[in-house]
Amino acid sequence: MRHRKVLVLGEGQDARAEFLAEHPEALVLQANPYANISGLADTVEDEIAYGVELTASNRDAMRQSVHEVSEKLGITYLLGKHPLGLSGGQTQLVALASIFTIKSTALFLENPLVGLDASARQRALALMEQYRGELMWSNPARVGEDERALATSIVEEVFEHAPADQQSIKWRLDPAALVAENLEVPVPSARWSKRTGQTLLSGVTLEVAPGESLALTGANGSGKSTLLKTLAGIAKPKSGRVRVGEQDVARTKTKRRPQLISLATQQPRYQILTTSVEREITAGTSDGKDYGHQLLQSFDLESSAAENPYDLSNSAQQLLAVACALASAPSVLALDEPSASLSPQDYQTLVGLLNSFTQAGGVLVVASHDEELIRDINARVFTLT
Repeated sequence: MRHRKVLVLGEGQDARAEFLAEHPEALVLQANPYANISGLADTVEDEIAYGVELTASNRDAMRQSVHEVSEKLGITYLLGKHPLGLSGGQTQLVALASIFTIKSTALFLENPLVGLDASARQRALALMEQYRGELMWSNPARVGEDERALATSIVEEVFEHAPADQQSIKWRLDPAALVAENLEVPVPSARWSKRTGQTLLSGVTLEVAPGESLALTGANGSGKSTLLKTLAGIAKPKSGRVRVGEQDVARTKTKRRPQLISLATQQPRYQILTTSVEREITAGTSDGKDYGHQLLQSFDLESSAAENPYDLSNSAQQLLAVACALASAPSVLALDEPSASLSPQDYQTLVGLLNSFTQAGGVLVVASHDEELIRDINARVFTLT
């Protein structure tokens, strides 16, 4: 008997409820990869093994299962590392390994391919294809033909709105080039990491002119997010410097820095500071609420102004994170995987606004595996190896 593999186009809340009612034994992989990590294990191997401990006949069988799935996903090199010291894409792969190792009879996966490079994506799809059980997964973003080919059936959820009208936005920014000079970037500091202080990237030199877009690409774990944080002055380089125009980012006061370069990270939920969408975006503006309201309107979030940001869809949260990064009127906008969870409509809204921002003289730097986004924003590619 062939088991069903159902692809849900959308965030899949209704489909998930029906699937879990039909399969109460099903396991769920949450959309946020970090929410699937226990935080209790000292190694990736132990993290993956947690779920299978109760079902394996003995310890050797458990370890064998962990290594088999890890090899299929190409993450055996991560098994000795701490699970909280991984990149977003690596964390997603560990979360997938954890749930597939258990060998449940039914799985629901929320956006399981988010943040994966092309090679990792193919390995994850192959593992999904090999799964012998009832499988349903959701994808709120644009769906590739490889996903469609895997599905035995496709369920389409209705999206709530059309792309927003971006004609009214009047950008507030001081056009200036972004220059990074011979950066040596260390492995991020963490108490559990044996590599803290070691060099992650060296000799990074780049220049992005006003009105230009740059895409940082590379395999999962290559250092894209860390480089973005270094450019934004959040992480300190071992050597070298970053400047926006004539301003040295590291020497600029923290309060002033977001007007030079502003960053929206890979996980929007971790940037939420207030209890309403309106407060969230106006908190970062330097001249009252008017500009914040313009941004809400342009990002089609005005109708959600009174809502708690945590109650928004993943797609709307991602748009809000970008809008908040723009609220400080930065010369440089830095975005980490900005299209990862966007609905097709919200994707069009984002692309239109990003192109409008660069046409006004803004500098855009994105870390992304999304080849379509890179093309649509006409970005020059800088690959990390």
